Amino acid sequence: MTFETTVPRILFIDSYDSFTFNLVSLCRGYPDCAVHIIKNDAFTIEQLLPFLPLFSAVVVGPGPGSPQNDQDIGVIKDLWGLAANVLLPIFGVCLGLQSLGVAYGARLERLNVVKHGQASLIHHTGRELFEGVGLVEAVRYHSLHVTLLDAGEVEQLAWADDGSENGLVVMAMRHTSKPFWAVQYHPESVCTQGGGRDVVSNFWSLAQTWSNKHGRRTSMELLSFLYFWKSSQIVSTRILDLPNLTARQVCELFGVANDESPFVLLDSAAQPGRHSIIGSLLPSSPQLSYFVGTPM
Repeated sequence: MTFETTVPRILFIDSYDSFTFNLVSLCRGYPDCAVHIIKNDAFTIEQLLPFLPLFSAVVVGPGPGSPQNDQDIGVIKDLWGLAANVLLPIFGVCLGLQSLGVAYGARLERLNVVKHGQASLIHHTGRELFEGVGLVEAVRYHSLHVTLLDAGEVEQLAWADDGSENGLVVMAMRHTSKPFWAVQYHPESVCTQGGGRDVVSNFWSLAQTWSNKHGRRTSMELLSFLYFWKSSQIVSTRILDLPNLTARQVCELFGVANDESPFVLLDSAAQPGRHSIIGSLLPSSPQLSYFVGTPM
């Protein structure tokens, strides 16, 4: 199955991360494009190569695990070594930055003090991803970091000063000759200030400039990915136009009788909100209980 489209397309590689769709939403706006998401273990590099000419750029999302563990990063490790004839712009986030660094000789280490959900002041060079970007305060979710080689093929664009905790920590980098850029922090976080939308927009500008300079043109013919996807990976969705239906009413329709019923409601804080997430457990649903701290 094929169809034609003139909308720019980004291939997003998901490493089973809970922030994936937040980042996808941010990427869709710069440019106004279509984002196609695959898991990092859905394709081998041999299967993926024929599809790369169909995309304007690749975004390597965050994820748990280590860039030194093949099971954690899947096909990502092969993207950094693409041959010149299939090369395309790539933007990495968190695990994406670490995998880029490791691919070009950076030393992977564990932070003395992990940074999970903490905001840091990000110092930057004002170049490339940070062109025209002022003060950046960004949210970090990582326990690993990379130390770059002196005069290596990747260079630092931004860093955080963790003082006595971790010293200087790389927060952004670029490859010196290939169209690869990456950030360690999370640009999609609602608490990231100054280094989110502007940095993603700058990546797109850099990607366009590189593609134009090297004569790279994106094929407008899009082949269906469904041919390669296993049936268990296909998710069915349905959109219902039900105006004036509240999240509470939806919960009641799912059989939620009171606060003691087994359900989850993550209601949007914005009014009117864009999304609410509702989960209602069936009697057969597996449940996991855990406790934090010392049992009483």
